[in-house]
Amino acid sequence: MAGGIAHEFNNALAIISGSAEMLLGDSPDTSQKQAKRILHTTDRTSKLVKQILTFSRMDASSIKPINLAVTIQESVEMVRSVIPANIEIRQDIAGECLNIMGDTTQIHQVVVNLCMNACHAMEEKGGILQISLKNDDESLVLRVSDTGGGITQENKKRIFDPFFTTKEVDKGTGLGLSVVYRIIENHQGNIFVDSEFGIGSTFTIILPKTTEVILVEQACVDNKEGAGHILIVEDEEDLAQLYKEYLETVGYKTTVRNNGEAALSTFKQHVNRFDLVLTDNSMPKMTGEELAKELLTIRPDLPIILATGYSNVATEKKAQHGGILQYLVKPVKLGLLTQAIASCLAKDINMNSRK
Repeated sequence: MAGGIAHEFNNALAIISGSAEMLLGDSPDTSQKQAKRILHTTDRTSKLVKQILTFSRMDASSIKPINLAVTIQESVEMVRSVIPANIEIRQDIAGECLNIMGDTTQIHQVVVNLCMNACHAMEEKGGILQISLKNDDESLVLRVSDTGGGITQENKKRIFDPFFTTKEVDKGTGLGLSVVYRIIENHQGNIFVDSEFGIGSTFTIILPKTTEVILVEQACVDNKEGAGHILIVEDEEDLAQLYKEYLETVGYKTTVRNNGEAALSTFKQHVNRFDLVLTDNSMPKMTGEELAKELLTIRPDLPIILATGYSNVATEKKAQHGGILQYLVKPVKLGLLTQAIASCLAKDINMNSRK
């Protein structure tokens, strides 16, 4: 239920934020401030929707390719500013391109939580906080270690239970590690703890890598001219019209269909007309994933972008394994949409040139 509500909210936010972005490019200076205010408010509202979903224990995340090494280093810098001087931080972060499909905010939360727990274990006598990130075949392995007092065998069994804590009253809720566990689970990863009482503890997290390219969000529309014919499949009429107007202003030709069956029928009649398909996922009669499967059966090299108002890691991985090139979570910034389209079309050109 919460996922369905989020989908409707995010569709509405996509229309509002997209219209505001177009206003930023077209309106006189007197209207720029209002358009920016609308964008700022939609961003805040979008984050609120994600928080509501997280609270309801849904897999709601702003899932996109992120550099795990960069995210860890940013988190460590935050921790460094608040820990006691008697705790030494050591880092061993692999230098390769270490990307995962993840939510930056949630990964920050994981790293900061584990580091702060480690520091609490060492705050009296001091010690060493060790953070390492290694490349291991198809996974990335993050380890956070401390030289604190360690965890008893009895407490290790309950360490990820909600509300379990060994801290004094007013020093912890017992939710920290249970939330960490939930986040890692949502990212299709695993977390383990190894501890020796009186020696210290090590938390090990294993996350799947991705080869997806990291796209840099733009605050307003991209003025680069596009070229190609895009089939837009979106059951929200106002959002479909927004996509159409925007993409045509940057040079693309568009055809709009409001459900998967109609889009499939049109595509069968003109198999080689379209250079890319931009489709919603949650639609009546046929979902975006089902449509993509049918289209790729007809034309396996067709670039497809799936845009959805509700995301989880499992759905995204399923979509990618099904041949979908890009997976975007609404509301999508129009500048980011332009980048995604250009990236998909470039991949298509490169693939065809190698044939």
